[in-house]
Amino acid sequence: MKMLKSIQAYFPSEDKAEAAKTLMVRYKTELVEVSKLANTDEEREAPVAVPFAGALTGIPATGMGVNGGFIVERSGDESSDSHMSYVLSTKVEEEDYNAIVDIINNNYGEM
Repeated sequence: MKMLKSIQAYFPSEDKAEAAKTLMVRYKTELVEVSKLANTDEEREAPVAVPFAGALTGIPATGMGVNGGFIVERSGDESSDSHMSYVLSTKVEEEDYNAIVDIINNNYGEM
């Protein structure tokens, strides 16, 4: 039985997420889904915070920052001017993982 890896990638637009999804068709993926993130809009100023695997996230007692996570932000390309408003989730066979990551990166996605 093949080992499947879960992937969750964030995109600045539905078009970019759907383009990545379309390019994944030739690989062995399961449950590919593109969704709009809840409570997002074009005026949102806060970037997306993504938790590290196994880390607890939340607001510490000071009420500032994200504990155990990082902020999705890429400088010098299109996504730095846009908010990450869409998420693509899928499961991929381990042998295709690197190719799927390349597709995500080439479509301005962040993991």
